[in-house]
Amino acid sequence: MRETVEGRSVRERQIGDVSEPERDRYMFLETLVSTRERLVMSYVCRDDRTDDELKPSSVVQTLVEELNKGYLKGPFQSVSHPFKNYSQHYFFSDSTDEMEGKNPGKPVQLG
Repeated sequence: MRETVEGRSVRERQIGDVSEPERDRYMFLETLVSTRERLVMSYVCRDDRTDDELKPSSVVQTLVEELNKGYLKGPFQSVSHPFKNYSQHYFFSDSTDEMEGKNPGKPVQLG
């Protein structure tokens, strides 16, 4: 039996149907496999209303864990940028935020 939700036909899941998280994991893995020279990933790490810290998706966390097991020449580097693109941290080299000492333009080297 078909029901309509927001103008779309919906049916009950059946054996073999792919869930949205499974589809997202597959697309992520497909992107990794097709990467030739470099892959840049980004995500929003702060809630824009509450400023609470947000974690990356479980797929990204799993990738970082696997890379840290020995695929990289050093530990995986995460770069946290200021929320606003006009932040003073981009203009003054003596700022003491969490970006200090990191080069956001430097690619991660696989070893």
